[in-house]
Amino acid sequence: NNNGRLNDIDRETENSQYIIGLNLLGETEILNHKISANFNKIERDNFADGSKTNTVESERVKIAYSPSYSINEDLTLSGLLEFEDETNVIIGSENQDNETLAIAAELRGGINDLAYNLSVRRDDNNGDYDDATTYRIGAAYQTNIGKFRASTGTGITKPTFSERFGFGGAWDGNPDIKPEKSRGWEIGYDHEWDSFAVSATYFSADLEDEIIFNPATFRQSINRTDESEREGFELGLNWNPSETIKLYGSFTSLKTEGPDGTKEIRRPNTTASLGGNWNCPKKDGFRIGLAADIVADQEDTDFSNFERVKLDDYVLLSGTVEYPVNDDLAITLRGENLLDEEATDIVGYTSTGAGIFVGLKLR
Repeated sequence: NNNGRLNDIDRETENSQYIIGLNLLGETEILNHKISANFNKIERDNFADGSKTNTVESERVKIAYSPSYSINEDLTLSGLLEFEDETNVIIGSENQDNETLAIAAELRGGINDLAYNLSVRRDDNNGDYDDATTYRIGAAYQTNIGKFRASTGTGITKPTFSERFGFGGAWDGNPDIKPEKSRGWEIGYDHEWDSFAVSATYFSADLEDEIIFNPATFRQSINRTDESEREGFELGLNWNPSETIKLYGSFTSLKTEGPDGTKEIRRPNTTASLGGNWNCPKKDGFRIGLAADIVADQEDTDFSNFERVKLDDYVLLSGTVEYPVNDDLAITLRGENLLDEEATDIVGYTSTGAGIFVGLKLR
């Protein structure tokens, strides 16, 4: 409600989603071509106290053309022309629309053991926001003790339709909200042995105009007035002890700091995952997988008393089984949160309990 406290009231949303994608690849005498088209439609029926309040239809159409030209064996120039149209319709109200036309170029090359890439992108936001130019520069150097890499770049994240226009009367839009801007850098190291691989990365980023909820109304998104900072360390491991067993793991340590110097809420300091897959040697395509995801040291604000609280750490265990019926079809079995753990990332909201899903997969 308007005081930031949770209400246990009769509200319901029914969703339907339709996704269609198409990719075409081709070659001419000097160019490689890629054309892609994607259509995504979501229909939401909102109900309050058993009665339908409104219907919201959201559509996104994205069309892109990407040519590439190999200047020589070690140097490739690629381009991108992309058009995206987003439409949000609340039945009985004015349509909301956002169009973006983007053009980008990337140069990838190598000199002996040095590989490098440079890219730049220009987004024309059709007057909805300021046009933006972003870039990325990276390089990697291969030695006999591993690969060392570094990169730097900038980026933007546009507000969602709900952040701009509101949602179903429960969330107020903000027509003046601006895209988030980020700039960051990272350094890393990779190495592979016969059956073992390791990857380590240190990263740092500054976020400008970060989109947050308005603490004065709890019904709107706004931009932060100052920068927030993030830095951390990532470690990834892969081990194949045999031809049928593959094990993997990852660990991330993250430090965040808002403009007032405090830790940002809902961003865990520690996340990790462990998992493995077994492929049956006597039945091609028969696979069993198990994974555990760990989240620890996360804080949130309890809006019943407006105090900062530490959320409980949790482990989510999941499993998958895939069994081929024939060369074209497989039966899949997926289990999520198998330990029925109560996982909380936002005070007052818990994740779904244990779930089992059965499906069919075209091979």
